[in-house]
Amino acid sequence: RGSNTQHNLAFSGGNNKSNFFFSYNNLRDKGFLMNNLLERHSLRFNGNSQLTDKFGVGISTTYIYSQSSRSQIGNQLSNPVFRGWFLPRDYDLKNSPFERPDGSQVYFNANTDHPFWNLKYVTWNDELNRFIGNASLNYDFNEWLSVTYKIGTDATNQIIKSYDPIGIRGGGNHGSQTLGAIGDRTVFTQLSSSFLNLNFKKKMGDFGLTGLVGNEISLRAFKDNGVLGVQLNSRGNYNINDASTFQPISGNEERRNLVGIYGDFQVDYKGWVFVGLTGRNDWSSTFKKGNNSYFYPSVTSSVILTEALPGLTENNLLSFAKIKANWARVGREAPIYSTDTYYGNA
Repeated sequence: RGSNTQHNLAFSGGNNKSNFFFSYNNLRDKGFLMNNLLERHSLRFNGNSQLTDKFGVGISTTYIYSQSSRSQIGNQLSNPVFRGWFLPRDYDLKNSPFERPDGSQVYFNANTDHPFWNLKYVTWNDELNRFIGNASLNYDFNEWLSVTYKIGTDATNQIIKSYDPIGIRGGGNHGSQTLGAIGDRTVFTQLSSSFLNLNFKKKMGDFGLTGLVGNEISLRAFKDNGVLGVQLNSRGNYNINDASTFQPISGNEERRNLVGIYGDFQVDYKGWVFVGLTGRNDWSSTFKKGNNSYFYPSVTSSVILTEALPGLTENNLLSFAKIKANWARVGREAPIYSTDTYYGNA
């Protein structure tokens, strides 16, 4: 029988200059199949404060820890639900034994795994830690000029333990075919970025000027390391040292850096003529040194005809008319390791 339980606890407070929010959440989701379980704990904190009339700060953090156990899925002999479709009508799956005292399986079909044996022994367990955090600063120099700075990161570390017991007949986690296998794998990902913007908004007679100039720094890291141990020597031993042969599941490590500067300027005349200019230049580590800089600008313009020529609305046939003209060049970084030829192990 499956079940889902959740518990939540939250606090919040503040005054006219500062506020905060804290919460804790616990989730326990038990599947209706054996060895299917998700447990998750999450903590969250947000806080903002206007320290002076000109200076304010803010922070937001979230931490998530989860553990899960899952059964096999997909079109394969180790999927307990999929193979259940092929059972004879007169076979009593629930009351028939599915294992011997030594842990080997008992099933009428010598080419297929028993669904209950699969659920008990063919396991996929993972443990995940995730941290999301960001902070912001803002300062107002005067009524029309201000600066803002934001920095944040999102980091995830996942530890995966997969197990195919001796005597498995289906594909399982690793396709070990009766030999049994254990997989140990760790996957780490992190994306960090910061934004520094100088903002301005000023009215000068019939003209209005708004805009910003800024800088972005973006860092992305990925690491995936794993080892597969095949041909197990004993049943029920989940230590990878029980295997006879070893091979890497993965061994990828990637890092990408991006630095950009940009500007966005908008001018309007009496609220009915608008002209905008934007420009950005990026330097990306996915391109070769000396050829990793690219610039992409844009121009926008619009005129509200019914504001410029009020007589257009006098016959009540036209309530609003606007014309626009835009031009832009698009720029983007290349996918990592895609601008050259690399060699790996065959």
